[in-house]
Amino acid sequence: MGEQDSAGQALAPVAKLEIGSVLSRSFGVIRRNLISLGAVTLLNVIFQGVMFHLFLGDLTNMAMGEAAGEASGFPDGGGIAAYWLLAVVFSAFLMAIVTYGTVQDLRGRPEGLGQWLRYGLNVLLPAIVLMLVWYVIIVLGSILLVVPGVIFLLMLWVVFPVMVMERPGIIASLRRSAFLTQGNRWRLLGMAVLMGAIMGAVMWTISFALPFGGLGSAIYNAISAVLGIYWLVVLGVTYYDLRMAKDGIDIGRVTAVFD
Repeated sequence: MGEQDSAGQALAPVAKLEIGSVLSRSFGVIRRNLISLGAVTLLNVIFQGVMFHLFLGDLTNMAMGEAAGEASGFPDGGGIAAYWLLAVVFSAFLMAIVTYGTVQDLRGRPEGLGQWLRYGLNVLLPAIVLMLVWYVIIVLGSILLVVPGVIFLLMLWVVFPVMVMERPGIIASLRRSAFLTQGNRWRLLGMAVLMGAIMGAVMWTISFALPFGGLGSAIYNAISAVLGIYWLVVLGVTYYDLRMAKDGIDIGRVTAVFD
């Protein structure tokens, strides 16, 4: 006899993640939340532009100066540390608000940008800590060998959505992500390779088609920001589907679990 839940109902078998469904429904989430995600994308564009001028702009000037035979200084350690810290904080905040908005939409409870931002601020500190822990795990795994790094990456694929939506704590989020991804990691790898190849091809084409610096860099950063937001939406949809598949509950009961 199959497994049953507390109500005596048979649990659905663990389903396999459908990559095509995830990617197509992500576009649906974007379409239904076009204004909010458009504002978030604009915020991402502005951030990337500012960071480019504060950090990467120095590297560009250095390269151009060397080409012209002029001396140019490399950004100091403090500047690099500040860049990295700002990138971590902003990335954690961006991931939190997009994940929350995406999952709420899939639950049938869409909310406005104001609610996204408030929720993102509420979970920002643990999200930052989790991102630092995630970086350490992935880097250590990659230093040992490439394969462990990839394995850890797939195991922790939805660790940020888990933290944002379930808020179980750092260690529990790591374990929960490993549980949710079990049985679907090859599919996650396939989706990562597919999306990485497509996005990489787009950005590679743009980098060769547009001049470096000025308007070319602005367009490059804007497209990079748009693709980044789409990736975060895909991450939210992936988490939602893995939760549905692994826990064996329907949409209505997922809503009850979150409340």
